[in-house]
Formats: sequence, C-alpha cells, structure tokens
Amino acid sequence: MNEYLDDLTEIMRNACTLAQRVGQGKSFLKQDASPVTVADYAVQAYLHLELKKRFGPVNLIAEETAQEFEYHDSASLVKKTQEALSPWHPSIQREGLLEVLGSSGPRDPSKGSHWVLDPIDGTKGYLRKEQYAIALALMEDGVPLLGILGCPNLGGLGVPEEGKKGCLLYASIGVGAQILPFGATKWSKIYPREPCPMQNARIIESVESAHTSQDVSKALLSDLQLAGIVKMDSQCKYAAVAKGDAEIYLRLPRSESYKEKIWDHAAGYVIVKESGGIVVDFDGEELDFSVGTRLHGNRGIIATTQSLVEPLLLWIHQNKH
Repeated sequence: MNEYLDDLTEIMRNACTLAQRVGQGKSFLKQDASPVTVADYAVQAYLHLELKKRFGPVNLIAEETAQEFEYHDSASLVKKTQEALSPWHPSIQREGLLEVLGSSGPRDPSKGSHWVLDPIDGTKGYLRKEQYAIALALMEDGVPLLGILGCPNLGGLGVPEEGKKGCLLYASIGVGAQILPFGATKWSKIYPREPCPMQNARIIESVESAHTSQDVSKALLSDLQLAGIVKMDSQCKYAAVAKGDAEIYLRLPRSESYKEKIWDHAAGYVIVKESGGIVVDFDGEELDFSVGTRLHGNRGIIATTQSLVEPLLLWIHQNKH
C-alpha cells in the first residue's frame, strides 16, 4: 500500500492548505443540525477530483452530499467553493460541484474498493480554530487497508507549538505507521511504546459532550486513578494515541441507538493499529466496517495501548457500560 504514499502526501498537503486558506468563515446547519462550512465541500470535491485523476475511477463514501449543498445553495456558497478550489481546479462550475459531491455515496462498503472520507472531521473544532482533521481511508471488501490524517493544528497534546504546527499521519496494514510534521520532507516511523502504568495513562475524549458520554470518562479516571483527561475534536484523538500524546481514547455515544459513522473512524483505526496500539469496541470485538456507512455491529470504541486494553475492558464490563 506504500505505492499510494507519494500521491497521498501531495494531495493531503494541498487539502490542508485549502482548508487553512478558506478560514473558518460562515457555517451552515445541515438538516441533521450539524454544522458544515465551505471547507467541507471544497476539500471533499478537491480530494475526489484528485483521487480520480491519479488513480482512475474511484468509489468514494464521504460525509457531505450534493443534496445538502443544494439545500444551502446560494451564489455566495458556490462562489466561495469555486474560489477555494481555483488553485487546483480553476474551471469548476456549480454543475461540476454538484456532480462530484453527488458521486460520493451511498454505497455498500462490503464489496470492492472504497475510499472513505471525512473532509473536515471536527467541524466545530475547525470553527473554533482548534483541532480538526482531514481523514481519508482505503477499504477493500469492508476492511480498512490504509489511512491518512491531515491535522493542521496538531502539536503536543493538541496544543500547537510555535513553528511546529501541523502534521500528516499515514499507515497501511502490515507496513506500520508514519508521521510527517509540516515543514519536514521525510516521513518518520512511529514505533510501539513501552507499557504505560495505569496511573500515568491519559484519556482523550471529544470536546463536545453530545459526542460521547463524558461521565464514563470521569468515572474511569476516578476508579483507575488515571493521570488526567484531555479534550480534543476529531480523529486527531486517534493521532494523539498513535504518537504518544495520550494512552486511551474512549468513545461511548450518549444515545444507545446512535451508531458511529465509518468516515469518523476508518483512517484513525488503521493508524492506531499500525502504530502498535489496539482499537476494539466495549465488548473487545474488532470494529466491523463492512455493514454499511455506520458501525452497526459495535458498541462503543476504545483506542489504546496493548498493555491497557484488558483492564479497561474489565472495568467497562464490571460497570455495565
């Protein structure tokens, strides 16, 4: 899968540049009440066009849709999306935007090759000028084979350091995980870490309380006497676990009926696993990406180190989560 690396490095760098150039600007509410920005549409259109140009016809499963774009259709939205794409695709028109956004799903991920994309994962973090990620994965017959994350604001524990802001992370199954800080020219391999004592472990969770049951994290912190809780948006949480800025990513949706979307986890899943970590659900089962655009077969998600997963699963079982 490393044959994709050079092309993906270039287009993910450009996608991050695009998102940064657009700036936060105005957001719109989608029909499910979640926010969307010009950057969401522009990054998705850019990546779809580039994947097709470099790799031929592609099947893309992505978060944004032509229907939502039309729902918010206005001269301003179209113009700003065109302006964002203009350095790479200067001639794209409204009809072209609708076509490319309309060709990104829904599809059956269990059969054949599919790219899975969240163009701006953590839109609220993007709007707050905090953490967000551009998350892209390649799946074959429902199994994620590679993932790449663009994290323009990620530094140590999510706090950008002056002159050291932003990175790409890449992993493919059986090859390992790598990191490329912005400004660097060579990827560096991420190696598995030494076992971490439970009292030194840090939990990382969503900033938004609607995304996860934060009471569970607080109880886990108290019962197992962990080192602390770090809050961060997007799949940057997976990146933080992979590169050692946190040891536990715990996600339990507040509603039992809610099922996670595959584009919110596929890329980060591969990166944590290939960095030497483990990603399972609250029953200790592998995540199943083959049953649609949501993880219908899984309950909760834990991304952590190999040494911590068993005591975490035991605590979850004992506390009936």
